Amino acid sequence: MALSKEQWDEVSAAMAKLRSLGCAVCIFTPDDVESAFNEADGNEDKPDMTGEQSAAWMDGNRKYLEDGMSTTGNLYIADNIEAVPA
Repeated sequence: MALSKEQWDEVSAAMAKLRSLGCAVCIFTPDDVESAFNEADGNEDKPDMTGEQSAAWMDGNRKYLEDGMSTTGNLYIADNIEAVPA
């Protein structure tokens, strides 16, 4: 389901807090799932994904998405760590 303005405010505040602690932040929401489905090639004749469907997809795929992003992020860090100034 699409996040409400209040929920987006909470997400934005959490991201700002994590960044202020020196963290890199990557957030995916059901909005991202809905947009990806609705804009995908081959889906022109299908009904748009609902907020409930996107939330269910995110619930079922969250661990895989987090694992993939973590792996990709760690590989990027390992490949680029030598670029850190002394």
